[in-house]
Amino acid sequence: GFNTDGYGCVRAIKEKTSIKGKKVTVTGCCSDICVLNFVLGLINFFDEYNKDVVVEVREDLIETYDAPNHNRDEYNNIARKLLIQAGAKLNKGEVRNYGR
Repeated sequence: GFNTDGYGCVRAIKEKTSIKGKKVTVTGCCSDICVLNFVLGLINFFDEYNKDVVVEVREDLIETYDAPNHNRDEYNNIARKLLIQAGAKLNKGEVRNYGR
């Protein structure tokens, strides 16, 4: 329950911030595991609480690993497609305000 994990983040958003109408930018490692799961949960949270928040993922600041049975390029592409389908905005480093 700290502000560095999912539960702490959600608690901080609910209790400490006025986030409606703003943008959250997500970065991290393991685009197909940690980043994907965190962003999907975050989008669902904002939808559930009727928050008008853009969730942006910096493509230039996420990555996954390459290993047998885990092709880095393939899993990065899958993660990107799922993020887009869920409503995340992928950004390669440009400053964007998404109409806000």
